[in-house]
Amino acid sequence: MKKFLSRKFLLSLISMLVGIAGVLSDLGGRTGLIAGIILAVASPITYIITEGVLDAKAIQLSSQAVNEVSDILNDKNVK
Repeated sequence: MKKFLSRKFLLSLISMLVGIAGVLSDLGGRTGLIAGIILAVASPITYIITEGVLDAKAIQLSSQAVNEVSDILNDKNVK
């Protein structure tokens, strides 16, 4: 639920909705249609990629921290 209220998600959702509205409104002719499609597709894809990269980095940092703690505990047990 927390991710659904994040600024990144909300901005992506709004951008996608604006893109869909642009496609459905037909105000800009062919150019508006193409821009609306690009906006509607690019926003969620960018959000998904960004979240994936951030989650991978967080997992990597957590894994490093666990390994460091494990090394410290192992060193204390050896001595």
